[in-house]
Amino acid sequence: MKSKFITKGFELSEGEVLGARLQIIEKIGAGSEGEVYKAIELLTKRVRAIKLFYPQKNPKFKASARYAGKLDKLRACPIVLDYLSHEVLNFGEHRVACLVSEFIEGEILADFVSKQRGK
Repeated sequence: MKSKFITKGFELSEGEVLGARLQIIEKIGAGSEGEVYKAIELLTKRVRAIKLFYPQKNPKFKASARYAGKLDKLRACPIVLDYLSHEVLNFGEHRVACLVSEFIEGEILADFVSKQRGK
């Protein structure tokens, strides 16, 4: 069975609550693996970045676990955002990996690199 996320994405809107603890503020971007949103923790009021992985691109949560591992290895690097947690959320019959990270205001890294001489 093909997932609806292949063609439509998650289609989350401002104000939606995920996992009873994160409320969507806005969509930041999307790629081949999933989508990134700006969200707020309901209890602490801390703004976070969350990456939701498309289930078909993350079988057995391997891609999300590998991504979390890379962020954890780079935690001492000052230009890499801090990874906070890996969670699994239910979207209907789908279980979706959600990586929660600190949110940093600023230019998207890919945009910054594309402006540099020699890229």
